[in-house]
Amino acid sequence: MDYFVFKMREWTHGSFMCATVNYVRMVSLYVSTNALLVITVERYIVIVHQIQRRISKKGVCVVSGLVWLVSMGIAVPSAMYSRVVSYHHRDGVICAQVWPVSLESTSQGYYVFVVVVQFVLPVCIMCFCYFRVIWKVWRRRFPGQITRAQRRAHRRSKVKTMRLVIMLVMFILCWGPYYAYTIIRDFFPDLSLQMNKTDTVFYVVEAVAMANSVINTCVYVAFNDNILKYIRKLLPFWTGVPTPIVSESTLPRNSRTARNRQIVVRSKHGTVTVNRVPTPHPQRQRPALP
Repeated sequence: MDYFVFKMREWTHGSFMCATVNYVRMVSLYVSTNALLVITVERYIVIVHQIQRRISKKGVCVVSGLVWLVSMGIAVPSAMYSRVVSYHHRDGVICAQVWPVSLESTSQGYYVFVVVVQFVLPVCIMCFCYFRVIWKVWRRRFPGQITRAQRRAHRRSKVKTMRLVIMLVMFILCWGPYYAYTIIRDFFPDLSLQMNKTDTVFYVVEAVAMANSVINTCVYVAFNDNILKYIRKLLPFWTGVPTPIVSESTLPRNSRTARNRQIVVRSKHGTVTVNRVPTPHPQRQRPALP
């Protein structure tokens, strides 16, 4: 949230910073939405159309650049019409987005465009993609006897799908109130004036919308086993025993050999370590010298 809302109740950083802060804030919000949409489409292409070819680093950079360019373009009016305005009931100024009266229809058209492009259209596309992905993953059948590797891969696909579904639900819950308030404010001003503490309502729904980025990160980490394993290694107090990060290549040769000569047998009676007798390699017979 804006710092001046809770601490200073006014804007003291000038017109340039007013436009810059509003622009950067809106760009970050649009980037979050567009990035989530791109991830959804990528999962849809990989799972439904079974295109296993990994995208190159150049392709990733191009897609990321397009996401940022589109987001920056959509947010341009936020910088153009952000200015410092005075209070009507007391001294002080605030930073707000103010459109000229002659451009009232243009401002309403812009907000409709933002709602459609950044909420309605992404939700429709993501719902379609997730429905097809869930239908494909849950109805997948393997010919013959399924192997352990196939079962593990199938489980990973389900986990990734559920992670994206949770992110979609949280996206709707976080952004829905924000865009609903925007529509009421711009198209039903009489109704918005009847609301008590409209400023407080706006900053609450805006904070919930911004929290969606944090929620997406937490959901992604919670459903990613590799990240969780690495976090546990960095935070040994989770398990109570420090877990050193040691690769096998750094172990001495005799340590690797000794470990390879042991078998760990787990049963209901406990765990037993059994030394394995190494199998000697057959020695090549040297040909007799004439």
